[in-house]
Amino acid sequence: MFRLYHMIKTVLSTWMLLTSVASVAQVPERQLMASRTHELIRIDGELKEADWAMASVATHFVQNSPVPGRPEVHPTEVRVLYGDAALYIGATLYDHADSILRQFDRRDHTSNTDFFGVFLDTYHDKLNGYGFLVTAAGVQVDMRYSSNGQDGNWNAVWDSEVKIIADHWVVEMRIPYSAIRFSNQNPQVWGVNFMRQLKRNNESFFWNPVDPSVRGFLNQFGELHGLENIQSQLRLSQTHYVTTNVEKQQSKRSKNKKKKKKKNRKKKKKNKTTIKRILKPPLLLLFIAIR
Repeated sequence: MFRLYHMIKTVLSTWMLLTSVASVAQVPERQLMASRTHELIRIDGELKEADWAMASVATHFVQNSPVPGRPEVHPTEVRVLYGDAALYIGATLYDHADSILRQFDRRDHTSNTDFFGVFLDTYHDKLNGYGFLVTAAGVQVDMRYSSNGQDGNWNAVWDSEVKIIADHWVVEMRIPYSAIRFSNQNPQVWGVNFMRQLKRNNESFFWNPVDPSVRGFLNQFGELHGLENIQSQLRLSQTHYVTTNVEKQQSKRSKNKKKKKKKNRKKKKKNKTTIKRILKPPLLLLFIAIR
């Protein structure tokens, strides 16, 4: 009987140990509440509107590379507001101003610079999403995610501003609903993650830990709660599509005109050459006759 009791006790102790290890290994998704704003949010990189101070804060970022799991040394604070037409992101990234790398480059290139990014899984399906990054030099980078992978050629229209101060830099972003797609559910829960890169040490950090040994990216997001009574603005997207087609047609017409002009120039040149050949012999005969 004593042996049986000891065996059961050992099995239970082992099971409890394994359960505790599993619970540590499976880090729960972090959650952030978005706050509705009725203020006019000016995108100036200052976060001076009162609603920013009242919003919930996402902080305690975790390193993804080169040492996964290490907590950040330079704190990062992110706040999310939303209105009837757009989502607003305000990030404060602490660091010494002279340590912030901010090389300017063309759009969609991070180059040799620090940057901050927000990633949205608007359908919360862990398959489709959007990424919006801003470098310390103010350069925008955006991409779309799907089951086929990352599409860096995708471009959206959104606003951002960067300000560098003595001991931190600020990123303020406005992402209109016309730039993204989401369901009609109310309230909504989106997948979300925030990223920060310190280029001088090639260190990258995420708010919700992203383990490089785990397959997938969108499946390692946290959750954004509090989104209520918002609608995807399809009309703006359709208008943009029509405008794009008009621009394509105008470009095509312009090319056709250029080809036509080039063809006419060649034709005129050919006619001039023919006229010269026709006139040359009579002129020569006339010159002989005069002599």
